[in-house]
Amino acid sequence: MNKFFKDETSEAQEIPLETMKNLFPKFLEALEEYQVAANKWLVLKSGKTPDGLTYQVVVQNIVALANYLYHVFVFRADDILLAHLPVRAVNPLPPVAEKYKGLDYFDWLEIQGILIKFLTEKSYQPIELDQDPEGKLVYSTKETPKEVVEKMERGESYTIMSMPAKNFIEKIKELKDKEEASKKLIITPDSPNFGTDHNE
Repeated sequence: MNKFFKDETSEAQEIPLETMKNLFPKFLEALEEYQVAANKWLVLKSGKTPDGLTYQVVVQNIVALANYLYHVFVFRADDILLAHLPVRAVNPLPPVAEKYKGLDYFDWLEIQGILIKFLTEKSYQPIELDQDPEGKLVYSTKETPKEVVEKMERGESYTIMSMPAKNFIEKIKELKDKEEASKKLIITPDSPNFGTDHNE
């Protein structure tokens, strides 16, 4: 199976139907109009391993609760498909199709973990773990997960928020530091009789 996505475009792409049927046998059960609608994909990231394999991080371009998977396609140096690795998003909301403005930092860490595990198990050199938050985002929603699910079920819109991962990590660190500082505070009892023996 030859490489079926271009790296150099942010446009939605299609997988040749024969390839789609081989990758996703359940695809055959759907009506043709649904097959066409479902065959829309976004390449979020491409890369190369030390051994010259290439990989693409791809999402299905469908906004739906069930769309919480990234698809990592790994190709040999001759562009023949070596593996398809599905990776579950760390946070399933918003759906992965709506995380297209930049890779979600925590999802990217998860994707790399699965890819490194695969390469190591198959005796390939692993990629170097990229923990740099620069250029990555952290996605969330303004509404609670329950509210988002209810809105999606009613066909209503909800608010997607994205923050540069660097800022998010700094905010988390600030909160942790505040929490640690509060643990060190000495709380004195407000009653002068606290701890005295009342039997005296």
